[in-house]
Amino acid sequence: MQQDPTLYLKSLLLPDTDKIKKKMKTHEDLPIEKYSHILSQIEFSIASCYSENIFGLTDKKIIAVLESLSSLKTKTTQTYSYTYSESQTKKSKNTKTATIYRGLKNSICDAAIEALRKRPVTQHEFELCLRFIMYSIDNRSWIPGGRGYLDWIANWFGLLEGRKKQEFDSFYDDLSKILVIEKGFLKDEHYT
Repeated sequence: MQQDPTLYLKSLLLPDTDKIKKKMKTHEDLPIEKYSHILSQIEFSIASCYSENIFGLTDKKIIAVLESLSSLKTKTTQTYSYTYSESQTKKSKNTKTATIYRGLKNSICDAAIEALRKRPVTQHEFELCLRFIMYSIDNRSWIPGGRGYLDWIANWFGLLEGRKKQEFDSFYDDLSKILVIEKGFLKDEHYT
């Protein structure tokens, strides 16, 4: 039986300090540049899983995995449009869903472990990083299909190809015309 990677991940986290908790209370207080090593690793692992054609992967499942990695999963004050609990996956008779969940969780854990080995952070800082990604997912929950974040992040890393890439570009072309906003701005291409 394979050991749960979350145990090793949690062992790499530094103890929380009152100073950090007071300075950063929510994901909105997170200085992105300082934590980009964690955010980029985790988001790249998500985009990679999606680009490897893990069928059934949705934004909801990503939220479930991120919540399972956060000790705030039952005590959070932030709510997201997507709700999908780990217990739903565990109780599910659908082994395909459980396999997707486990694969994604392991990939995210591996990415986080790699980032934490380079520069460790506290439990609170790590949870805020996860909350920031969940906010990013929720921010795209209005996009039809349940994969608004997945398409966006895979495109951002240059991993969206073929029909998915064409559909993504077409959607943002149409949206930019409707909203009269530059397509690059909508797709966050100005953040390189």
